Amino acid sequence: MSNNYLCDYVKLLLEKNNIKVKDAKTCNYLTSCIENIIFNVVSIASVITFINNCKTIKKESISIVNKYLNSMCGTPSYKKITGGGGAIVLPSEFYGIDSSRYLPTNNLHTTNTLDINFNSGIARPQIGGGLHKNKTSDSSSSSGIMKGVNDILDYYKLKATKETKMKLVKLIECYIKCLMNKLKELNKTITCNLVDKTMKATKVFDLFK
Repeated sequence: MSNNYLCDYVKLLLEKNNIKVKDAKTCNYLTSCIENIIFNVVSIASVITFINNCKTIKKESISIVNKYLNSMCGTPSYKKITGGGGAIVLPSEFYGIDSSRYLPTNNLHTTNTLDINFNSGIARPQIGGGLHKNKTSDSSSSSGIMKGVNDILDYYKLKATKETKMKLVKLIECYIKCLMNKLKELNKTITCNLVDKTMKATKVFDLFK
């Protein structure tokens, strides 16, 4: 796969959690799921930023993303995300009211989440091809996620402070840890079918699709 750093990150997660997978296909499938959640979470923060006519994702936006994901997907285990403020103004669609300003095609209840298509012309790119090529992982367990966050920010031509990026990383990690915990509880060799079955069991994992 071209997204080697994410593949290495997934292998590290599996090793740390003593989770055995059937084959390389299963590991690659889990990698695609991790790639999906990175894209989906950063995209929600990006939508908020575009709506507010800004080029930098504010740290206050992470609190809004957190609340939005809680309402749409539920709260995963391990979740301890902080953030404050109300400086970012969301459109009424985020509360279920049509304001005719935003096309809410990023419905997290669908199996194909966050097909973003709003007035500014931002569209979801193909996920399967990976992010940046020829990158390697380092010893940090969060490095793969951070590289993925940076790639998506580059795609949207947005900026964020290191603190804001770390908030995004921690938020994503909460969902990933929850998934790993569920797979570990199965106490079985993990296959692609088991991953699918686990993700379908609760809407918390819709972000991985």
